[in-house]
Amino acid sequence: MATDHELTIKRRMQEATDFLYAIPKFTKKNPLAHTEMFMDRLGNPQDSLKVIHVAGSNGKGSVCSFLFSILRECGCPVGMFTSPHLVDIRERFMINGEMVSEEMFLQAYDDVLQLAGQMQEEGESFPTFFEFLFAMGMLIFARSGVEYAILETGMGGRLDATNVVKRPLVCVITSVSLEHTEYLGDTIEAIAFEKAGIIKPGVPVIYDGNDKAVSQVIRNRAKTLESDSYEITKNMCKFHETVGGGIDFSLVSPYDNKTDFHLSFSAPYQAMNAALAVTAFYRIVGQTEILKKLVQAGVAKASWPGRMQQVREDVWFDGAHNPDGIRAFLTAAKSLCKGDSQKPLLLFSMVRDKDYHQAVKELLGRMEWEEICVTGIPSERGLAAEELEAALKEEHDDTPFYGVKDYREAFRQMLGKKNDGQKLFVTGSLYFIGALLKEIQNAEL
Repeated sequence: MATDHELTIKRRMQEATDFLYAIPKFTKKNPLAHTEMFMDRLGNPQDSLKVIHVAGSNGKGSVCSFLFSILRECGCPVGMFTSPHLVDIRERFMINGEMVSEEMFLQAYDDVLQLAGQMQEEGESFPTFFEFLFAMGMLIFARSGVEYAILETGMGGRLDATNVVKRPLVCVITSVSLEHTEYLGDTIEAIAFEKAGIIKPGVPVIYDGNDKAVSQVIRNRAKTLESDSYEITKNMCKFHETVGGGIDFSLVSPYDNKTDFHLSFSAPYQAMNAALAVTAFYRIVGQTEILKKLVQAGVAKASWPGRMQQVREDVWFDGAHNPDGIRAFLTAAKSLCKGDSQKPLLLFSMVRDKDYHQAVKELLGRMEWEEICVTGIPSERGLAAEELEAALKEEHDDTPFYGVKDYREAFRQMLGKKNDGQKLFVTGSLYFIGALLKEIQNAEL
Protein backbone atom coordinates (compact mmCIF):
# COMPACT_ATOMS: atom_id res chain seq x y z
CA MET A 1 0.00 0.00 0.00
CA ALA A 2 1.34 3.42 -0.96
CA THR A 3 2.38 5.77 1.85
CA ASP A 4 0.99 9.29 2.21
CA HIS A 5 4.30 10.66 0.94
CA GLU A 6 4.21 8.45 -2.17
CA LEU A 7 0.62 9.47 -2.87
CA THR A 8 1.56 13.14 -2.48
CA ILE A 9 4.48 12.77 -4.90
CA LYS A 10 2.26 10.96 -7.40
CA ARG A 11 -0.41 13.67 -7.17
CA ARG A 12 2.16 16.46 -7.54
CA MET A 13 3.75 14.74 -10.55
CA GLN A 14 0.36 14.59 -12.23
CA GLU A 15 -0.32 18.24 -11.46
CA ALA A 16 3.12 19.27 -12.78
CA THR A 17 2.84 17.31 -16.02
CA ASP A 18 -0.71 18.59 -16.58
CA PHE A 19 0.52 22.16 -16.18
CA LEU A 20 3.53 21.62 -18.44
CA TYR A 21 1.38 20.16 -21.22
CA ALA A 22 -0.95 23.17 -20.91
CA ILE A 23 1.85 25.74 -21.40
CA PRO A 24 1.56 25.82 -25.23
CA LYS A 25 -2.04 26.99 -24.84
CA PHE A 26 -1.01 30.31 -23.29
CA THR A 27 2.55 30.96 -24.52
CA LYS A 28 4.21 31.73 -27.83
CA LYS A 29 7.76 31.41 -29.14
CA ASN A 30 10.16 33.68 -27.23
CA PRO A 31 13.39 35.15 -28.61
CA LEU A 32 16.66 33.59 -27.46
CA ALA A 33 17.30 36.74 -25.40
CA HIS A 34 14.36 35.72 -23.22
CA THR A 35 15.94 32.34 -22.50
CA GLU A 36 19.28 34.03 -21.78
CA MET A 37 17.63 36.38 -19.29
CA PHE A 38 15.70 33.53 -17.68
CA MET A 39 18.79 31.34 -17.30
CA ASP A 40 20.75 34.30 -15.92
CA ARG A 41 18.11 34.75 -13.23
CA LEU A 42 18.50 31.03 -12.41
CA GLY A 43 22.24 31.51 -11.96
CA ASN A 44 23.24 30.05 -15.35
CA PRO A 45 23.48 26.42 -14.16
CA GLN A 46 24.42 25.35 -17.71
CA ASP A 47 27.77 27.14 -17.35
CA SER A 48 28.89 24.61 -14.72
CA LEU A 49 28.59 21.71 -17.20
CA LYS A 50 30.81 20.33 -19.95
CA VAL A 51 28.30 20.45 -22.78
CA ILE A 52 28.08 18.41 -25.98
CA HIS A 53 25.54 20.13 -28.24
CA VAL A 54 23.68 18.11 -30.89
CA ALA A 55 21.47 19.44 -33.71
CA GLY A 56 20.05 18.01 -36.94
CA SER A 57 16.83 16.70 -38.50
CA ASN A 58 17.22 12.94 -38.02
CA GLY A 59 19.41 10.96 -35.66
CA LYS A 60 19.93 13.59 -32.93
CA GLY A 61 18.57 11.39 -30.18
CA SER A 62 20.52 8.35 -31.34
CA VAL A 63 23.80 10.31 -31.42
CA CYS A 64 23.04 11.53 -27.91
CA SER A 65 22.38 7.98 -26.72
CA PHE A 66 25.68 6.72 -28.17
CA LEU A 67 27.60 9.56 -26.51
CA PHE A 68 25.73 8.96 -23.25
CA SER A 69 26.64 5.26 -23.30
CA ILE A 70 30.29 5.93 -24.20
CA LEU A 71 30.74 8.48 -21.41
CA ARG A 72 29.09 6.16 -18.90
CA GLU A 73 31.38 3.32 -19.97
CA CYS A 74 34.34 5.63 -19.33
CA GLY A 75 33.07 6.30 -15.81
CA CYS A 76 32.09 9.93 -16.44
CA PRO A 77 29.08 11.38 -14.55
CA VAL A 78 26.79 12.43 -17.40
CA GLY A 79 23.34 13.90 -17.96
CA MET A 80 21.32 13.84 -21.19
CA PHE A 81 18.54 16.24 -22.21
CA THR A 82 16.48 15.01 -25.17
CA SER A 83 12.98 15.26 -26.63
CA PRO A 84 10.34 14.14 -27.06
CA HIS A 85 9.80 11.52 -24.39
CA LEU A 86 8.01 8.29 -25.21
CA VAL A 87 6.22 7.29 -22.00
CA ASP A 88 7.37 9.33 -18.99
CA ILE A 89 8.28 13.03 -19.16
CA ARG A 90 11.26 12.31 -16.90
CA GLU A 91 12.87 10.45 -19.83
CA ARG A 92 13.96 13.90 -21.04
CA PHE A 93 16.35 14.17 -18.08
CA MET A 94 18.63 11.13 -17.89
CA ILE A 95 21.39 10.94 -15.27
CA ASN A 96 23.97 8.14 -15.45
CA GLY A 97 21.52 5.81 -17.16
CA GLU A 98 18.46 6.55 -15.04
CA MET A 99 15.56 8.98 -15.30
CA VAL A 100 15.70 11.86 -12.82
CA SER A 101 13.90 11.05 -9.58
CA GLU A 102 10.40 12.40 -9.08
CA GLU A 103 11.61 14.42 -6.08
CA MET A 104 14.41 16.13 -8.03
CA PHE A 105 12.06 16.70 -10.98
CA LEU A 106 9.53 18.43 -8.72
CA GLN A 107 12.16 20.55 -6.98
CA ALA A 108 13.38 21.89 -10.34
CA TYR A 109 9.80 22.34 -11.53
CA ASP A 110 8.91 24.40 -8.44
CA ASP A 111 11.98 26.62 -8.80
CA VAL A 112 11.43 27.29 -12.50
CA LEU A 113 7.70 27.91 -11.97
CA GLN A 114 8.41 30.37 -9.17
CA LEU A 115 10.87 32.36 -11.30
CA ALA A 116 8.53 32.26 -14.31
CA GLY A 117 5.75 33.72 -12.14
CA GLN A 118 8.02 36.45 -10.80
CA MET A 119 9.17 37.45 -14.28
CA GLN A 120 5.60 37.43 -15.55
CA GLU A 121 4.65 39.86 -12.76
CA GLU A 122 7.51 42.07 -13.98
CA GLY A 123 5.99 42.11 -17.47
CA GLU A 124 8.14 39.42 -19.08
CA SER A 125 6.74 36.56 -21.16
CA PHE A 126 6.14 33.16 -19.63
CA PRO A 127 8.63 30.49 -20.84
CA THR A 128 7.54 28.17 -23.61
CA PHE A 129 7.11 24.45 -22.91
CA PHE A 130 10.61 23.71 -24.23
CA GLU A 131 12.22 26.67 -22.44
CA PHE A 132 10.65 25.57 -19.17
CA LEU A 133 11.92 22.00 -19.55
CA PHE A 134 15.38 23.15 -20.63
CA ALA A 135 15.67 25.35 -17.54
CA MET A 136 14.57 22.42 -15.38
CA GLY A 137 17.12 20.17 -17.05
CA MET A 138 20.03 22.51 -16.41
CA LEU A 139 19.07 22.86 -12.75
CA ILE A 140 18.70 19.09 -12.43
CA PHE A 141 22.09 18.37 -13.98
CA ALA A 142 23.91 21.06 -12.02
CA ARG A 143 22.39 19.83 -8.75
CA SER A 144 23.05 16.17 -9.47
CA GLY A 145 26.77 16.76 -9.87
CA VAL A 146 27.16 15.46 -13.42
CA GLU A 147 30.32 16.52 -15.24
CA TYR A 148 29.06 16.22 -18.81
CA ALA A 149 25.72 17.27 -20.27
CA ILE A 150 24.56 16.09 -23.69
CA LEU A 151 21.99 18.53 -25.08
CA GLU A 152 19.70 17.83 -28.01
CA THR A 153 18.22 20.90 -29.69
CA GLY A 154 14.46 21.12 -29.97
CA MET A 155 13.85 22.74 -33.36
CA GLY A 156 16.52 24.31 -35.53
CA GLY A 157 19.55 25.42 -33.56
CA ARG A 158 20.42 29.09 -33.99
CA LEU A 159 17.37 30.32 -32.06
CA ASP A 160 16.82 27.19 -29.97
CA ALA A 161 16.69 27.56 -26.19
CA THR A 162 19.66 25.20 -25.82
CA ASN A 163 21.80 27.67 -27.76
CA VAL A 164 22.28 29.79 -24.64
CA VAL A 165 25.26 27.51 -23.99
CA LYS A 166 28.18 29.76 -24.82
CA ARG A 167 31.11 27.34 -24.91
CA PRO A 168 30.30 23.67 -25.54
CA LEU A 169 33.13 21.16 -25.76
CA VAL A 170 32.01 20.05 -29.21
CA CYS A 171 29.03 20.46 -31.55
CA VAL A 172 27.49 17.66 -33.60
CA ILE A 173 25.16 18.14 -36.58
CA THR A 174 23.37 15.04 -37.83
CA SER A 175 21.63 14.65 -41.20
CA VAL A 176 19.61 17.70 -42.28
CA SER A 177 16.39 17.58 -44.30
CA LEU A 178 13.41 19.79 -45.10
CA GLU A 179 11.38 20.16 -41.90
CA HIS A 180 9.53 22.89 -40.02
CA THR A 181 9.81 24.99 -43.18
CA GLU A 182 7.43 27.61 -41.80
CA TYR A 183 10.01 28.36 -39.08
CA LEU A 184 13.39 27.30 -40.48
CA GLY A 185 13.17 28.17 -44.18
CA ASP A 186 12.03 26.40 -47.32
CA THR A 187 15.38 25.29 -48.72
CA ILE A 188 17.85 22.71 -47.45
CA GLU A 189 20.52 25.42 -47.30
CA ALA A 190 18.34 27.67 -45.12
CA ILE A 191 17.61 24.83 -42.71
CA ALA A 192 21.28 23.82 -42.61
CA PHE A 193 22.14 27.41 -41.70
CA GLU A 194 19.75 27.25 -38.74
CA LYS A 195 21.25 23.94 -37.57
CA ALA A 196 24.77 25.32 -38.01
CA GLY A 197 23.77 28.15 -35.67
CA ILE A 198 24.91 26.02 -32.72
CA ILE A 199 28.55 26.25 -33.86
CA LYS A 200 30.59 28.50 -31.56
CA PRO A 201 33.91 30.27 -32.26
CA GLY A 202 36.80 27.87 -31.95
CA VAL A 203 34.60 24.91 -30.95
CA PRO A 204 35.02 21.81 -33.15
CA VAL A 205 32.00 20.57 -35.10
CA ILE A 206 31.39 16.99 -36.26
CA TYR A 207 28.80 16.73 -39.02
CA ASP A 208 27.02 14.40 -41.41
CA GLY A 209 28.59 15.16 -44.78
CA ASN A 210 26.37 13.05 -47.03
CA ASP A 211 24.54 16.05 -48.51
CA LYS A 212 26.87 18.37 -50.45
CA ALA A 213 24.68 21.47 -50.08
CA VAL A 214 24.33 20.98 -46.32
CA SER A 215 28.04 20.26 -45.94
CA GLN A 216 28.98 23.48 -47.71
CA VAL A 217 26.83 25.55 -45.36
CA ILE A 218 28.30 23.89 -42.27
CA ARG A 219 31.89 24.15 -43.52
CA ASN A 220 31.46 27.83 -44.38
CA ARG A 221 30.01 28.58 -40.95
CA ALA A 222 32.79 26.68 -39.20
CA LYS A 223 35.44 28.49 -41.27
CA THR A 224 33.93 31.89 -40.43
CA LEU A 225 34.08 31.04 -36.73
CA GLU A 226 37.56 29.47 -36.99
CA SER A 227 36.17 26.16 -35.78
CA ASP A 228 37.67 22.85 -36.84
CA SER A 229 35.16 20.77 -38.81
CA TYR A 230 35.10 16.99 -39.20
CA GLU A 231 33.00 15.42 -41.93
CA ILE A 232 31.56 11.90 -41.56
CA THR A 233 30.10 10.12 -44.59
CA LYS A 234 28.43 6.76 -45.21
CA ASN A 235 31.40 5.38 -47.12
CA MET A 236 33.45 5.54 -43.91
CA CYS A 237 31.21 2.82 -42.43
CA LYS A 238 32.06 -0.64 -43.78
CA PHE A 239 29.38 -3.21 -42.89
CA HIS A 240 30.20 -6.83 -42.05
CA GLU A 241 27.97 -9.87 -42.07
CA THR A 242 26.43 -10.12 -38.61
CA VAL A 243 25.37 -13.31 -36.86
CA GLY A 244 22.90 -13.23 -33.97
CA GLY A 245 21.27 -9.82 -34.42
CA GLY A 246 22.51 -6.25 -34.41
CA ILE A 247 25.03 -4.81 -36.85
CA ASP A 248 28.81 -5.10 -37.13
CA PHE A 249 30.72 -2.40 -38.98
CA SER A 250 34.13 -0.79 -39.20
CA LEU A 251 34.72 2.93 -39.02
CA VAL A 252 37.49 4.01 -41.37
CA SER A 253 37.95 7.77 -41.38
CA PRO A 254 40.72 10.39 -41.36
CA TYR A 255 40.06 10.73 -37.62
CA ASP A 256 40.07 7.04 -36.72
CA ASN A 257 42.17 4.11 -37.85
CA LYS A 258 39.99 1.11 -38.74
CA THR A 259 37.92 0.27 -35.66
CA ASP A 260 35.33 -2.50 -35.44
CA PHE A 261 32.01 -1.80 -33.70
CA HIS A 262 28.93 -3.81 -32.83
CA LEU A 263 25.49 -2.17 -32.62
CA SER A 264 22.54 -3.67 -30.78
CA PHE A 265 20.29 -1.87 -33.29
CA SER A 266 18.96 -3.58 -36.41
CA ALA A 267 18.86 -0.35 -38.47
CA PRO A 268 21.87 0.31 -40.76
CA TYR A 269 21.42 4.08 -40.41
CA GLN A 270 22.58 3.80 -36.80
CA ALA A 271 26.15 3.20 -38.02
CA MET A 272 26.33 6.84 -39.18
CA ASN A 273 24.98 8.05 -35.85
CA ALA A 274 27.51 5.93 -33.97
CA ALA A 275 30.32 7.24 -36.19
CA LEU A 276 29.34 10.85 -35.43
CA ALA A 277 29.26 10.12 -31.70
CA VAL A 278 32.59 8.28 -31.67
CA THR A 279 34.34 11.05 -33.61
CA ALA A 280 32.88 13.70 -31.30
CA PHE A 281 34.09 11.80 -28.23
CA TYR A 282 37.61 11.47 -29.60
CA ARG A 283 37.72 15.18 -30.38
CA ILE A 284 37.00 15.84 -26.70
CA VAL A 285 39.35 13.42 -24.96
CA GLY A 286 41.82 12.18 -27.55
CA GLN A 287 42.40 8.58 -28.56
CA THR A 288 44.26 5.79 -26.76
CA GLU A 289 44.05 2.00 -26.90
CA ILE A 290 42.36 1.89 -23.49
CA LEU A 291 39.78 4.48 -24.55
CA LYS A 292 39.24 2.65 -27.82
CA LYS A 293 38.06 -0.47 -25.99
CA LEU A 294 35.80 1.58 -23.72
CA VAL A 295 34.30 3.36 -26.73
CA GLN A 296 33.64 0.02 -28.46
CA ALA A 297 31.89 -1.25 -25.32
CA GLY A 298 29.87 1.97 -24.97
CA VAL A 299 28.68 1.79 -28.57
CA ALA A 300 27.68 -1.86 -28.16
CA LYS A 301 25.67 -1.14 -25.00
CA ALA A 302 23.82 1.90 -26.37
CA SER A 303 20.05 1.65 -26.68
CA TRP A 304 17.41 4.11 -27.84
CA PRO A 305 13.74 3.11 -27.49
CA GLY A 306 11.39 3.71 -30.39
CA ARG A 307 14.08 3.54 -33.05
CA MET A 308 13.69 0.27 -34.96
CA GLN A 309 12.82 -1.30 -31.61
CA GLN A 310 11.59 -4.87 -31.56
CA VAL A 311 8.69 -4.89 -29.09
CA ARG A 312 7.40 -8.40 -29.77
CA GLU A 313 8.30 -11.29 -32.01
CA ASP A 314 8.29 -9.96 -35.58
CA VAL A 315 6.93 -6.54 -34.46
CA TRP A 316 9.08 -3.41 -34.81
CA PHE A 317 8.44 0.21 -33.78
CA ASP A 318 10.32 3.07 -35.45
CA GLY A 319 9.77 6.77 -34.81
CA ALA A 320 10.57 7.94 -38.35
CA HIS A 321 8.81 11.30 -38.60
CA ASN A 322 9.75 12.88 -41.95
CA PRO A 323 10.48 11.66 -45.50
CA ASP A 324 14.22 11.22 -44.89
CA GLY A 325 13.48 9.30 -41.72
CA ILE A 326 10.96 7.14 -43.59
CA ARG A 327 13.58 6.33 -46.24
CA ALA A 328 16.03 5.25 -43.53
CA PHE A 329 13.29 3.18 -41.88
CA LEU A 330 12.51 1.45 -45.19
CA THR A 331 16.16 0.54 -45.69
CA ALA A 332 16.17 -1.12 -42.28
CA ALA A 333 12.79 -2.82 -42.86
CA LYS A 334 13.95 -4.25 -46.21
CA SER A 335 17.03 -5.67 -44.53
CA LEU A 336 14.91 -7.35 -41.86
CA CYS A 337 12.51 -8.78 -44.47
CA LYS A 338 15.24 -10.19 -46.71
CA GLY A 339 14.32 -13.73 -47.69
CA ASP A 340 10.81 -13.60 -46.21
CA SER A 341 8.04 -15.41 -48.09
CA GLN A 342 5.34 -13.03 -46.79
CA LYS A 343 5.01 -9.32 -47.41
CA PRO A 344 5.04 -7.27 -44.17
CA LEU A 345 2.17 -5.34 -42.61
CA LEU A 346 2.38 -1.61 -41.88
CA LEU A 347 0.65 0.53 -39.24
CA PHE A 348 1.23 4.21 -39.94
CA SER A 349 0.36 7.57 -38.44
CA MET A 350 1.88 11.04 -38.57
CA VAL A 351 1.62 14.61 -37.28
CA ARG A 352 0.24 17.28 -39.57
CA ASP A 353 3.27 19.60 -39.53
CA LYS A 354 5.40 17.00 -41.34
CA ASP A 355 5.32 16.26 -45.07
CA TYR A 356 3.03 13.26 -44.81
CA HIS A 357 2.19 13.25 -48.52
CA GLN A 358 5.84 12.68 -49.39
CA ALA A 359 6.14 10.12 -46.59
CA VAL A 360 3.22 8.17 -48.10
CA LYS A 361 4.91 8.26 -51.53
CA GLU A 362 8.09 6.85 -50.01
CA LEU A 363 6.22 4.09 -48.16
CA LEU A 364 4.35 2.98 -51.28
CA GLY A 365 7.13 3.48 -53.79
CA ARG A 366 10.01 1.80 -52.02
CA MET A 367 8.47 -1.33 -50.46
CA GLU A 368 5.69 -3.83 -51.03
CA TRP A 369 3.17 -4.31 -48.20
CA GLU A 370 0.58 -7.00 -47.59
CA GLU A 371 -1.69 -4.33 -46.11
CA ILE A 372 -1.46 -0.84 -44.60
CA CYS A 373 -3.52 0.47 -41.71
CA VAL A 374 -3.53 4.20 -40.93
CA THR A 375 -4.71 5.67 -37.66
CA GLY A 376 -4.74 8.82 -35.54
CA ILE A 377 -2.43 9.95 -32.74
CA PRO A 378 -3.66 11.14 -29.32
CA SER A 379 -2.23 14.62 -29.94
CA GLU A 380 -3.58 17.92 -31.23
CA ARG A 381 -0.84 17.78 -33.86
CA GLY A 382 -1.92 14.35 -35.06
CA LEU A 383 -3.57 13.65 -38.41
CA ALA A 384 -6.90 11.85 -38.45
CA ALA A 385 -7.07 8.41 -40.06
CA GLU A 386 -9.33 9.87 -42.77
CA GLU A 387 -6.67 12.40 -43.81
CA LEU A 388 -4.06 9.68 -44.19
CA GLU A 389 -6.51 7.50 -46.11
CA ALA A 390 -7.02 10.40 -48.53
CA ALA A 391 -3.25 10.72 -49.00
CA LEU A 392 -3.02 7.01 -49.80
CA LYS A 393 -5.88 7.25 -52.29
CA GLU A 394 -4.09 10.06 -54.13
CA GLU A 395 -1.24 7.70 -54.96
CA HIS A 396 -3.55 5.23 -56.79
CA ASP A 397 -1.54 2.29 -55.52
CA ASP A 398 -2.77 -1.32 -55.54
CA THR A 399 -1.74 -1.92 -51.93
CA PRO A 400 -4.78 -2.69 -49.73
CA PHE A 401 -5.25 -0.11 -46.97
CA TYR A 402 -7.83 1.01 -44.45
CA GLY A 403 -8.20 3.42 -41.56
CA VAL A 404 -9.02 2.92 -37.88
CA LYS A 405 -9.77 5.98 -35.76
CA ASP A 406 -8.36 4.67 -32.47
CA TYR A 407 -4.62 3.84 -32.52
CA ARG A 408 -5.00 1.12 -29.89
CA GLU A 409 -7.69 -0.69 -31.84
CA ALA A 410 -5.62 -0.29 -35.02
CA PHE A 411 -2.67 -2.02 -33.35
CA ARG A 412 -4.89 -4.83 -32.03
CA GLN A 413 -6.35 -5.40 -35.48
CA MET A 414 -2.96 -5.54 -37.17
CA LEU A 415 -1.68 -8.00 -34.56
CA GLY A 416 -4.73 -10.14 -35.25
CA LYS A 417 -4.07 -10.12 -39.00
CA LYS A 418 -0.38 -11.01 -38.66
CA ASN A 419 0.49 -14.57 -39.64
CA ASP A 420 3.25 -16.58 -37.95
CA GLY A 421 6.58 -15.33 -39.23
CA GLN A 422 5.06 -12.26 -40.88
CA LYS A 423 6.54 -8.93 -39.83
CA LEU A 424 4.57 -5.90 -38.63
CA PHE A 425 6.15 -2.45 -38.74
CA VAL A 426 4.76 0.58 -36.90
CA THR A 427 6.08 4.03 -37.83
CA GLY A 428 5.39 7.70 -38.63
CA SER A 429 5.89 9.63 -35.39
CA LEU A 430 7.66 9.35 -32.04
CA TYR A 431 4.46 10.62 -30.41
CA PHE A 432 2.64 7.68 -31.99
CA ILE A 433 5.30 5.20 -30.90
CA GLY A 434 5.32 6.65 -27.38
CA ALA A 435 1.55 6.35 -27.04
CA LEU A 436 1.64 2.69 -28.07
CA LEU A 437 4.63 1.89 -25.84
CA LYS A 438 2.79 3.39 -22.88
CA GLU A 439 -0.21 1.14 -23.55
CA ILE A 440 2.06 -1.88 -23.83
CA GLN A 441 3.90 -1.06 -20.60
CA ASN A 442 0.56 -0.68 -18.83
CA ALA A 443 -0.42 -4.12 -20.16
CA GLU A 444 -3.33 -2.60 -22.07
CA LEU A 445 -2.11 -4.00 -25.40
